[in-house]
Amino acid sequence: MTEYKTIEEIADKFNLQKEYLVQLIRLDILDSRVDREGNYLIPDYWYPRLKLLSEDKKYRNEIIKKPRHFLYEYHPELTEYLRFHDIVDMFAWMIKIRFSPEDILKNRKYRIDELFQHFLKEINFNPTKIRHSLIKGE
Repeated sequence: MTEYKTIEEIADKFNLQKEYLVQLIRLDILDSRVDREGNYLIPDYWYPRLKLLSEDKKYRNEIIKKPRHFLYEYHPELTEYLRFHDIVDMFAWMIKIRFSPEDILKNRKYRIDELFQHFLKEINFNPTKIRHSLIKGE
């Protein structure tokens, strides 16, 4: 079950300013709910990201710089799709950064098939060995 803490408790726990957390909530970056007294409550599933924010000043600044797409304003019916798209886009960038060799990162010439090839090389994928172990039942 999700546990919620007040914004003051979160600010103290992660050594972040309350105003910064409110800014994240208003930018729809940080999930929250409001209690009967009007206090923001932050869910515990955000703790890992809050820990990262507390440790990395650059990340703290970058997370606010990324503007929301203008379609959020003009087409509110697309909000769920746009959130999904933003998440997929961030995930794709993480994959590019993680599995691209240095020359591809510098040139920014990403191709999914090449990223997949670099991934297979990195994990030493051997289809013959896998086929033999599946046939033998190992």
